[in-house]
Amino acid sequence: TSSGAAAGRISVRSEPFLQTVSQTLKTATMPLRGVCQNIMNARQKDGGYGTFNNPEMLFQQNYQHLKEYCLIRNITYIDEMFPPDNMSIGLGKLDPDYLAQVKWLRPSKIVANPFFVLDGVSRFDFGQGTVGNCWFLASLGALTFHKDIFKLVVPLDQTCIGKDYCGLFHFRFWRFGKWVDVIIDDKLPTVNGKLIFARSRDESEFWPALLEKAYAKICGSYADMSSGTPAEAMRDFTGGVHICIQLLEPSSDLWKLLCRAGHSKTFMSCCTIPKEEATTGTTFPNGLVPGHAYTVTGLKEVINFEAASVVLLWHRWKG
Repeated sequence: TSSGAAAGRISVRSEPFLQTVSQTLKTATMPLRGVCQNIMNARQKDGGYGTFNNPEMLFQQNYQHLKEYCLIRNITYIDEMFPPDNMSIGLGKLDPDYLAQVKWLRPSKIVANPFFVLDGVSRFDFGQGTVGNCWFLASLGALTFHKDIFKLVVPLDQTCIGKDYCGLFHFRFWRFGKWVDVIIDDKLPTVNGKLIFARSRDESEFWPALLEKAYAKICGSYADMSSGTPAEAMRDFTGGVHICIQLLEPSSDLWKLLCRAGHSKTFMSCCTIPKEEATTGTTFPNGLVPGHAYTVTGLKEVINFEAASVVLLWHRWKG
């Protein structure tokens, strides 16, 4: 699970002790070291970087400056730091013959009337492509439940057409203790005019593909997204801490813990174990896919002769 903040609790027995603790906390300051010290010093300066309102710019690329430059000169942006070529796709992910067919196209060259967001945002919007990044998409599914956080990561005032369009988009991620603004162009890898990586259920909607491209940029390439854990992406979407629970040896209060997390609107996901040689078919007997990540969409307690606790999952990346 992942959430935006963590809190601790101190048990006290008497008022005098509480006053002493309070006074100590006011006067004592734990010294900061290394990276933590650098981050805190930068934020305390005028115009300090790393906050959401003033994120650090990846590769010093300034979204507003670049957008103004392109609009004034009536040009469409191409990102030299993550160019539309094979190096951005990465090595070893696609068959060489298939890779040779890849063409990078802007949304307006893929469909006649492209939209950044069409009819709102939900977990039903997107499907997985040829990159094995179900961990990223499971986290993205969780993100769609939190509209306030979603609009921090995905600025919604962006468009694929019109007078404000110049082929330039940006997204925000929490990376190593600070918010980072990531800029991309909107050229997307296609084969035969179809997106080969993440795509929307509606082919006219492009926020999933563009968000995935921005995340691929900070990872290094699309191929570098081939393996990971949902906790990594959920942390990058929130700046929160996470707890990993091994279900082979669950605690006796697991259901209560999950219910508290759900009530607190916590991001939750889960992963299945990899497929073993003895496993037949493409799914386990319970219908779950081996070695895949799922979004936890809800928790229900059903009473039918006897109480049963139900965890609702979502995993429709390819269908």
